[in-house]
Parts: sequence; C-alpha cells; structure tokens
Amino acid sequence: MRGIIVKLFFEEDHSEAAERCVRTLPQLSAPELIWVEAMNVIRKRCRRGDLTPNAAADIAAALLDLLLRIHESAGLIADALRLAIQFDRADRAAGE
Repeated sequence: MRGIIVKLFFEEDHSEAAERCVRTLPQLSAPELIWVEAMNVIRKRCRRGDLTPNAAADIAAALLDLLLRIHESAGLIADALRLAIQFDRADRAAGE
C-alpha cells in the first residue's frame, strides 16, 4: 500500500494508475506501519532536495487526512509471510 499512497503525492511511474485505484476503491486499508513507511519516503525526498521542509510537512498532513482503515501488523504476519514466500518477495526494510 505504501507504494500506492506515495504515488498519490509524487509524480512517478504508475501515479495515474494509483490515483484511479484509490478513486475506485470504497475503502483503503493498510497496516499500521504505513505511516512510518510513508514518512520515511517523504524524509528521503526532502533530504535529496526534491522537497522543501514545508512541502514535506504539507504532504505528511495530507497523508494523515486520508481515510485509511488501519490494521495491526501482528494480525497480518502469517499472511504476509505466506505471500512473500509464494511470490518470492522480501521486505525492503530488511535490505533484500
């Protein structure tokens, strides 16, 4: 979900598809980690000089205004592991 959320605020590949997806879904859901992940992307873009601190703060505020259904991460662990193994995907945070 982080990729979709970030694409709403930054012009990059598949941003238009992310916007269409968000417009058509009745409810957006994400694990509680979404906030930390999204803020990390904003911080990195600010550090690179892509954003001013004020623009970063505006995007952070807009993210928090999104109507997301937040799920505790612990309840998602088993399914996340199963899907990661099935699709051979690793957690980016682990550097894989």
